[in-house]
Amino acid sequence: MNAITKLTGTALLCLMAGCAGNSGAGEGVDGLTVIDVESAMDNLQAELTLSDVADSVWYLPLETTDACLVGEDPSVRLMRGRVVVRANSGNDCLVFDGQTGRFLNSIGHVGEDPEGHSGNMPEYDERSGWLYFTRYPNSLQKFDVEGHYQGKLTLSGIELSNCSLVSADSLLVCYPFHIPLFEGENKLFLFNTRGQAVDSVIFPWAEPPVAGKDLVSIDIQDESMGRLYLKYADKSFWVWEADKMDVQDGQVTFHPAFSDTLYALSGNSLRPLVALHTGKYQFPAVKGRTVESGYSDRLVTKRIAVTPGKICFSCELDTYGERKLYEGIYDRRTGHTRLSPASQDGYKDDLTGFMPVPWLFPQGVQVSLIEAYKVVEWLDEHPEARDNPALAVLAQVKEEDNPVVVFVRYKSE
Repeated sequence: MNAITKLTGTALLCLMAGCAGNSGAGEGVDGLTVIDVESAMDNLQAELTLSDVADSVWYLPLETTDACLVGEDPSVRLMRGRVVVRANSGNDCLVFDGQTGRFLNSIGHVGEDPEGHSGNMPEYDERSGWLYFTRYPNSLQKFDVEGHYQGKLTLSGIELSNCSLVSADSLLVCYPFHIPLFEGENKLFLFNTRGQAVDSVIFPWAEPPVAGKDLVSIDIQDESMGRLYLKYADKSFWVWEADKMDVQDGQVTFHPAFSDTLYALSGNSLRPLVALHTGKYQFPAVKGRTVESGYSDRLVTKRIAVTPGKICFSCELDTYGERKLYEGIYDRRTGHTRLSPASQDGYKDDLTGFMPVPWLFPQGVQVSLIEAYKVVEWLDEHPEARDNPALAVLAQVKEEDNPVVVFVRYKSE
């Protein structure tokens, strides 16, 4: 590898201290945006609804036949006008027409044959239009959205189990996460599109006090949160959540669990991109994870989504108790921040009057899924909604059908 780069200065201070002290709110000359969440918490606004961030929302039932049953644990992405669904707990990847919902084709399959993969939601490369499916231990199977096999890519010097992978700017970026925690430094590994290692970035995480100790048990607190309780032989304790790596507006971003700071990959380093100044509401990112209760008056940052015109973020108060969620929008042009109590289910749909819409990346057109039985139950509870023209397409949905796709067009900036 050509270089190993560490973060220092502002980046380390943001990670360790959550940008405590003077907020310094606003856009900085170094590219760091600081959002004054402390003041916003003291001046909460009325509930943010879907119309605050989106222009329109519409629904598309997916074709349901024996050839395209979605099954359990689905996830979805919109790729070149097609709805791509990870289906049947990752064993299938199904493609539907983005306008009609008609089943078009499947992509790849789980297996050990030359074209088989290991069953995960594929990573999509916008530049090439290819989908990368993980093939353990260290390969990626490439397909186009029509399902044509494009070859195998082997990544040198890494195993892809327990690994997050994104593609951006002709790079594949891999972040392995570890349970139990290990002693040492976390790394992002950078590969070119030929699978060659070109660099790595060492992230100066705050090493937890349990690193290297003997793990006794792992308990799941809430499967939907992906939060684990790790207990050790000396009675010590650690709350684990996966760090989040993503591609936002063409750049790779990294959000450490329980951190108030979002980082962006820049060359061969990570730089602070957004920091939430939480002040008196700051959750201690290390000490706060050594217990399973308390800190009910502190905020944990759950997500930070960045577009050229706005930054959307979610914070959770009393994360070990009532889990009160707050949703915020920071206007990058005016510097104004709106923060309001929110539902764990997402934005209230005040555009069509239907079910809440999950938090999505707030740019362009994004998609999510609603299970068919939930649609049927909601319509039975709200019979007047059957006369709503915006929901007319849902009238024929049956409980056993495939999920319904929710399309959200976010406001342009």
